[in-house]
Amino acid sequence: MKFVVDTNVIIASLIKDSVTRKFLIETPHTLYAPEFAITEIENHLEELIKKTKKDKRDILLMLKLVVSNIEIVSKTETYKAMDEAIQIIGNEDKNDAPIIACAIRVNADGIVTYDKDFRKQKRFRILIPEELIKIQEK
Repeated sequence: MKFVVDTNVIIASLIKDSVTRKFLIETPHTLYAPEFAITEIENHLEELIKKTKKDKRDILLMLKLVVSNIEIVSKTETYKAMDEAIQIIGNEDKNDAPIIACAIRVNADGIVTYDKDFRKQKRFRILIPEELIKIQEK
């Protein structure tokens, strides 16, 4: 199955060794993320360093490991579906539109996120990593 991973899931995997990190590294599913997600994480490196008390090198190495199992969808591809994504996300957080647009472009089976705003749209199945792991185990 194909899933788009929201930025907050990637960030959670960087903050601590957890089920989320294990999911991103070991999942049998095909994972995607829009290019902007990686850029956003890189722009918040200083916050991650403070939060985790790890140095920049360690955070970047962990990011590289986590992202190695995620196919990055270019800004160009993502923006081709932005108008449709904005219609789907409606009046919710417009910053979520690139995740929806990415899901449209890759014809995803769902979106993996901790953001509850995504549950208000009906186009894509929304799961947190722990839910997807339970599905995998069946």
